Amino acid sequence: MSLHDIIKSRTALLAAVAVGALATSCIDYEDNVNPDEATEEMMTVDNLKAGSFFNQMQRGIILFQNIDGNRSAGDYQITQGYFYDALGGYAAATIANAEWNALYAFKNQGRKAVFDAASVRVMSPWKQIHEMAEAEGLATLDALAAVVKIAAMHRAADTFGSIAYINFGKSPNYDSLEEIYKKFFEELDNSITVLSSTVATGNTTMLADYDVVYGGDLNKWLKFANTLRLRLAMRCSYADPALAKEQAEKSTASSIGFIESADDRAELRHNLISYIHPYSEIIGWHESKPAASIIAYMNGYEDPRRTAYFTPGYQGGYYGVLTGLNTANTTSYKDEKGTTLSELNIPADYPLVWMFAAESFFLRAEGAIRGWNMGGDAQSFYKAGVEASFNERGVTGADTYLNSTKTPGQFRDMIYGNNRNVSSTITPKWDNSADFETKLERIITQKWIAMFPEGCEAWSEQRRTGYPKLIPVLNNASGGTVDAEKGARRIPFPDEEYSVNAEGVATGVANLGGPDNGGTKVWWDKK
Repeated sequence: MSLHDIIKSRTALLAAVAVGALATSCIDYEDNVNPDEATEEMMTVDNLKAGSFFNQMQRGIILFQNIDGNRSAGDYQITQGYFYDALGGYAAATIANAEWNALYAFKNQGRKAVFDAASVRVMSPWKQIHEMAEAEGLATLDALAAVVKIAAMHRAADTFGSIAYINFGKSPNYDSLEEIYKKFFEELDNSITVLSSTVATGNTTMLADYDVVYGGDLNKWLKFANTLRLRLAMRCSYADPALAKEQAEKSTASSIGFIESADDRAELRHNLISYIHPYSEIIGWHESKPAASIIAYMNGYEDPRRTAYFTPGYQGGYYGVLTGLNTANTTSYKDEKGTTLSELNIPADYPLVWMFAAESFFLRAEGAIRGWNMGGDAQSFYKAGVEASFNERGVTGADTYLNSTKTPGQFRDMIYGNNRNVSSTITPKWDNSADFETKLERIITQKWIAMFPEGCEAWSEQRRTGYPKLIPVLNNASGGTVDAEKGARRIPFPDEEYSVNAEGVATGVANLGGPDNGGTKVWWDKK
């Protein structure tokens, strides 16, 4: 069966289950109504069909329940925790099966889950909305859905290096990452233009009953779209500096502005959807602990945000786990159950955040040191980014922190004594006389701390810039395909693609310009 046939099959199924995705959202159904058996009449009332698919897209960006709809943290653990959060230096697994990802041996279960989430949970419902919008002339609906699609698919594209995006539903072939990024910018430009025109007419709300991020507020979606364009522009900074500068300055010149407060950040809002943060459940399994890298940095800085990120361990200190544990020693770390080691301090009511407010300031700080017109200077944006992060976490002391000359500390392994040093000496305090690389390391290190625990973006930025300097994995099971000092550059395609879509995956490998393994760089990874 070709990818095209698979997509058609999955899309047909989505029409029957889309409303089921709303069963735990802000929309209530009578007890005698089965939301998985929506009638055509139900699907046409109050934009329910469009709303159902839109809601499903939002739920698919960061998975927080199993694809079958059962409330469980399993999908998040497999796709986010064991992959992105480990590779991004945020969390380390304490069970050997999961640690194969951090060892760079990449279990197919996780690769398939990440790959399928993009096509099943995002692209298929988007295709339904897009076709509906085109047929009925609903340009604003189409524009809004495109923003959510890009928010999801740049994660998948950055992960694999080549996916079916432009060709989705048209051809089995994958698109190159360069082509995908240029399409992202084209679509974002169009979405911002259309949404701005709609808002100018006084229509500022759409799909309010189904939008679990902004409650249908188009002004907030515009800020997100503009900030997303800036994020993606920066991603191209080494691969296509001219394109990056053009798109970044376009975002800065826009009157829309950026996400600059927690009220505007992109997240699944608990007042709009009933869910628990998956880590609040995973923590109880004692299978994920704070990673050595972020513990070493924040301990060295005596960072006040530690209280918001982690629970204290032995004698009130903060202790984590090295990534890349082998089978022999994982159990000892798991069995500590928080008595010696710290846990991730992520309660049930913490939101799943797509984009923190602090990020927009750090993006502009980097643009400024590159000589781009960001509407201000790097030092001011850097300061604002740190302050925004402290505010988002409800922590005080940003002024003192910004004057700190402390450096990252040594990671202390409290179980086996595998202590490790961080190779960085970067401080929180800004130095305007420093060279470009020092300024960049300072900006990215603070952005990395601010984005916790969103490991997907952390890993992408670490690959792009080389910062922060992470503690290498304890064991490397890649067979030589991944340099442990540099870390994994991508995730290989799932095994199933080679059997069900051999033609498509062959184009994907060709687009990579290298073998389908974790050591091959993606297009924007040019530093």
